[in-house]
Amino acid sequence: MSLPVIVIVTSQRCGHCIQMRGDGSLKPVDSPVTIPSKWNWSENFFLYLLRGGQDKGPAKFRVFEINYNTMSGSMNDIKEISEFTIGPNNKIKRVIYINNNDNLEVVTVIDDKKSFNPSSNVKFNDFVSKNIPSDITNFTYGFPAVYYFSGSSWENSKLGKEPLYGLLAGANVSFNNGKWGFDKNSRPTRVDPVEMSSKIVNGQLSLNPEAVPLNNNNNNNSQIVIARAGCAPQNFQILPM
Repeated sequence: MSLPVIVIVTSQRCGHCIQMRGDGSLKPVDSPVTIPSKWNWSENFFLYLLRGGQDKGPAKFRVFEINYNTMSGSMNDIKEISEFTIGPNNKIKRVIYINNNDNLEVVTVIDDKKSFNPSSNVKFNDFVSKNIPSDITNFTYGFPAVYYFSGSSWENSKLGKEPLYGLLAGANVSFNNGKWGFDKNSRPTRVDPVEMSSKIVNGQLSLNPEAVPLNNNNNNNSQIVIARAGCAPQNFQILPM
């Protein structure tokens, strides 16, 4: 069974994204706090995020950052994709897949040391289409944001077997023409990403489709995610925190 997936979306045109991540390299732990709660864009943040809030042990999630050229959120607008894993000596291993004039360029960074992979003659857009579900475009209207997906939803959506559904705090979503999308008039509540991952690992939040209609006002303790079409109304609210 594949691990659940956390996706951080950022944009080159988003001022807060630039403040939060800079050029994407990991900051010292004492850098100014720019991520909700106590975190900054540091190795410490990604270690806790991968482990679901725990300071030791194996990864509980796969963690990606998708960085866009603009704020269109389209697949063709992706500038680079980073995958964060736990590498040797408890260091973060960051593999960066870069769009270099539509050619794929791969850079691996461990402890600020970079290694460049030889060109594989792979087109960047081909790499994206095979590794990122196209349904991610239904989510990418606000930057920066952190989304949480079950491993099965992520993998099945990549293969076109089902729509992608996920978890995000405090936003409204609707189902239209076979796709889920966020209500652009709503503003997601910014919450601690590590706290979210911890609640998922501990079973306090579910990544299974358990949608609740918007007109249900008893949402304070709800565990709500995007669901696929069914007999229920087609407007939903996810995780009001």
